[in-house]
Amino acid sequence: MDAETRFFFYDVFFSMFVREPTGEIIDAWRKGLGAIHETGPDDSLGKPAGKLLEILTCENATGKVCEEYQRLFWQPDMHLVSLLASQYVDGKPFGKYLVRIREFIEKLPFRKCDDYAEPEDSLAFHLDLMRQMVREENEASCLQAKSQWSALQNELVNGCMDQWVEKFLDQLDGREDQPFYAQVAIMLRAYFEIERETLLEKHGSN
Repeated sequence: MDAETRFFFYDVFFSMFVREPTGEIIDAWRKGLGAIHETGPDDSLGKPAGKLLEILTCENATGKVCEEYQRLFWQPDMHLVSLLASQYVDGKPFGKYLVRIREFIEKLPFRKCDDYAEPEDSLAFHLDLMRQMVREENEASCLQAKSQWSALQNELVNGCMDQWVEKFLDQLDGREDQPFYAQVAIMLRAYFEIERETLLEKHGSN
């Protein structure tokens, strides 16, 4: 999978978890999911993409997906699924995992803007880091720099995210009452496995 395709996947997944979607974002999802489904309608990514596309072509799709997002992640009385890695690794916010991810961020040239609201241990923040590192690898002018960026991606995926992403996805997978994010979980799980295996093959375990 080339860098542009990887960036595309991380960008789509980031947009699915960073905030409640707008109609414009859902229009972009329809286009992107359609392309994924057409590329391989029966493979591990194309099949859930097709099911997501079916959901997004239903009447009032934007309202239904926004309602799912609120019920799953934001409504205080219905806060069913945490988006924070620390909850899965440490069982509480502001645990050792947050320290670990902040130590990792110190290796990067990126710095959070004052108005960047995502906490460092959120799923969206991890997806954002990955898409930025993929872009840096793609734009690097020499093989050494490309290899360094790829190694950092491996450290984040196989040294950090593999501690908790599966637990998070287990909370979404199979939720018949939240069909959109249940299918997102299936597609993200398949994509994460591809990323894990590809990066492990290149760099080994952390």
